[in-house]
Amino acid sequence: HAGGAIFFDGGVYQPGEEIGVARYVLGPERAAPAHERHRFRFDWKPLDLPGRHRIMAHLDEWHWESPEARELAAGKIWCDALGDAPRWKTHGFIRAHAGSGKSAFLQYMKALLGAGAHPIQRTYSKTHLEEIGKHTALAILLEEAEGDPGEDAHRLQQILKLLLLLSDEGAVGGRFKREIDLHGPVTMVATLTDDWRATVKSRVILLELRNLRSRQGHALLSDGEIEAMTASAREMSAGFRAAAIASFDLFNENLKLARARILELGGEPRDADTVGHPIAGHATMVLGRVMTADEVGALDRFRPWITTLRDQEDGVDDAMDLIMTLFGLPAQNWRGGDQLTVGQLIARAREPDNDDFRKALLPYGLRLDRRQFVDGSSETWKQAWLAIAHRHPGLDRLFSDYPKYQGLRRSQILGELRINGEAAAKPSDRPLRFAGPQGRAWLVDPRLLPSVEDDRQ
Repeated sequence: HAGGAIFFDGGVYQPGEEIGVARYVLGPERAAPAHERHRFRFDWKPLDLPGRHRIMAHLDEWHWESPEARELAAGKIWCDALGDAPRWKTHGFIRAHAGSGKSAFLQYMKALLGAGAHPIQRTYSKTHLEEIGKHTALAILLEEAEGDPGEDAHRLQQILKLLLLLSDEGAVGGRFKREIDLHGPVTMVATLTDDWRATVKSRVILLELRNLRSRQGHALLSDGEIEAMTASAREMSAGFRAAAIASFDLFNENLKLARARILELGGEPRDADTVGHPIAGHATMVLGRVMTADEVGALDRFRPWITTLRDQEDGVDDAMDLIMTLFGLPAQNWRGGDQLTVGQLIARAREPDNDDFRKALLPYGLRLDRRQFVDGSSETWKQAWLAIAHRHPGLDRLFSDYPKYQGLRRSQILGELRINGEAAAKPSDRPLRFAGPQGRAWLVDPRLLPSVEDDRQ
């Protein structure tokens, strides 16, 4: 949609004309992708392969954490040129070290995307992004606003909130409720010293730009050379966007191959989508054809970005981290002058004659659930599973300092809890009562629960 003209399936339409079952209104004028028009018909004029390889050479002027990170960045930009067309919107977060040329990179990215992106923004608020992004599928480029050196925690909190909105829980088409209405992919570039990998991983590709002067054997460009490179990107913009659109079927073929390989490596479907899209974008951009079997096999080099595999190698994952965090949180319960943790409370609740401790769990959205047998007997309290409510104000208060574990996002993570590759959480077969509120819950395997013996060791 170029404002006064709409390009669709080889035909040029006017706003208000019926296309399929839809009518598109008049929009603001913007430059269309490169094309050759024949009255009411048109042909795309895509940027040729040498031009696309020149873009890859331009991107190599920044110091990426690895060659693969540069390829993913290029693939991400290719996906950005496709707007809302891909089956999955891959959002990007680029951690930029001081002196990495982050502003110049965003300006280059904006020049290359041209009319396919909004002007660079410095406000991360939901309201602002929805305002500029409404009715369009243009890419949104975000650069952090410069602040005092001591404001890292506040800036990270702002970014965390946006990442949470863009994750499965909040994004349009997400599993639960719709909390943000964005139709274009987002790229965030920020200088942060905090543990950035603790942010939400779903739907977000995480890349890193390093200090330009720390790179060995590569001369720095002058300001004039950077301006010339950016101007070149601006000239290639219309052809670049035309190439992305004209190659959409080819992109989808490469996407199928990339997704299949990631799943073969042990990644989950969300890994296949989040990483597979930029992989397919890069392959389509630089090859202009379907990947060969050898090229698909070489995709193993992207293992560090496959979240599931990285978590397995680190011995941690979001679900286990959530459970361990819960067990370590302080409870409003004291014994002998010492404040108990939630884990210590659970351990005491698992003892036979400790009804008081079992009642103390309820305000937190927790309870022990024993299975009843046909002969009227039931499991022991040591055999009971821990019920964790899907939604409960007590749990939200417990996790008040952990925004990534709030609300339905917490429930989603718990559903992925595993022990030795086997599911360690199952849904309750009935609503459970938690000190007033009643609702469904996840039941956590007793093998993961703390015991009083743990405190004695």
